[in-house]
Amino acid sequence: PPPVAPAPLPAPSPLQPGEALSYTVTLVTVVQGELDSFDQANWRQLVATIVDTPVEYVVVRSVTAASVRPTTEVQTFTEAEQKAVKAKLEAACKDSTSGLGECEGITAEPPKVLAAPSPPPSPPDVEEEGSSANLLWLLMLLLLLPLAWVAFVQYRHKGKVGIYWKWRTTHSFPTFNPRYMPRERREELEKVLFGEGSGGSGSSGVVSGQEPTPLDKDKQEMEAVEGIDGAQASSSDSADEEKKDLSVNSAPASDDKDSGDSGRKSLPGGDDAKKRLLLGSAVAPAAAYVTQYRI
Repeated sequence: PPPVAPAPLPAPSPLQPGEALSYTVTLVTVVQGELDSFDQANWRQLVATIVDTPVEYVVVRSVTAASVRPTTEVQTFTEAEQKAVKAKLEAACKDSTSGLGECEGITAEPPKVLAAPSPPPSPPDVEEEGSSANLLWLLMLLLLLPLAWVAFVQYRHKGKVGIYWKWRTTHSFPTFNPRYMPRERREELEKVLFGEGSGGSGSSGVVSGQEPTPLDKDKQEMEAVEGIDGAQASSSDSADEEKKDLSVNSAPASDDKDSGDSGRKSLPGGDDAKKRLLLGSAVAPAAAYVTQYRI
């Protein structure tokens, strides 16, 4: 009777994106030797060379004792490649010098679906890394500035650090109670920290050894003008007194109206002197609050 044709391979199911079909040829053979001395790497390289395929597509599934009985699979990706590999193995099994030993069977396996490989990790976002680095530097700077200030205070006011923080963290505004300290007490602390020439307010409100402010200069100029006007007013008063004495001696019977007019005196220096005097009295308290900013 004619030989029976082999049953056709079942049609593979539709593949999902990224999947692939694997057509495997299984070789079962018996090789002379000991099980412990069987070198799987050399065996895989031998089979890969015979079927002309990369060695990573050759897999030794099992090795059993019967001398050495390896079961080996060769992976291909098309049906034509599968047939070619099977034919090469059959020819090698018939060749006693091929090194395959005594072949027990060569089987073309039905196609298998290989799962899609996992996607490679996405590369790091360069812009995001740059933003994180900038934020880190900013945070470090915000931390270093206060630390640098504290270190400078420790060095600048060694032994008086507590007094410095007490002076620095208080104020002299009576309308705001938290951390309020009278101005005189704060000036005493400032003198302890910076010496006798600091803090407080003198007659001109200028800190010793410091460049006067525009407000101080204006006050000094007004004081000079007031001094000149005062001298002129004194001279004018003396002249008026002499004239009055002469008029009294020459006309003793003058009426009350004239004597009342002569008795009334205008402010020395006139209205301008009065304005300067009032302005000077307003500037003096303001200048007294001019202090030097210290660390």
